[in-house]
Amino acid sequence: MRLALVKLLLLAGVACAAPLAAQETETPEALLARCEDEEGEACSDLGIAHLEGTAVIADSGRARALFEQSCKLKHLKGCYNLALALADGVGGPPNVRRAVDLYRAACYQKHPLACNNLGVLYDYGHGVPRNGLTAAVFYENACQAGNPKGCLNGARLYKGNRGVRLDEAKVAALLGRGCDLREPRACKAVGREDPSPPPAPAPADTAAAVEP
Repeated sequence: MRLALVKLLLLAGVACAAPLAAQETETPEALLARCEDEEGEACSDLGIAHLEGTAVIADSGRARALFEQSCKLKHLKGCYNLALALADGVGGPPNVRRAVDLYRAACYQKHPLACNNLGVLYDYGHGVPRNGLTAAVFYENACQAGNPKGCLNGARLYKGNRGVRLDEAKVAALLGRGCDLREPRACKAVGREDPSPPPAPAPADTAAAVEP
């Protein structure tokens, strides 16, 4: 079972990101050696192992420290995983303000899950002032970067919700992009057949999760 982390005021049809599995191709000892050699990816992967208790003792505090180390080494996914831990207080006290900063930096690097998660924070006012227009922009960024949930979430706001002005052209564009990304609900909304078989379903699609 892959571990879901952040539960940000989730409603039907609104999600932060689909969970992804941790890599299991290296032993913890090998990952530790590479992490000590300042390889950010290895630090992040070892953090996931400690978070999930995969071949090591589960230790969320150790996981968070490894994500911190990975992020200091400028590994994008390590920073994303650290943001998840900070947002939900995993392995230590929550720090949503810093999580927002990390998500923002990752989103500017076109990390689709970070953009969508940032949209959720602004959409529901979790640790930041609620701002529908800001949320819509980050959802659009997520959609363009390849996250279909961002397409759905952005279309919802551009239908005139959360104080965002109705923009039917953007709704159509976001839903069309979501269908191109094989999101069945987007395809149904635009009256198109799903263009290709959907990917295998994840164990859960309503919570953000650690990304390997």
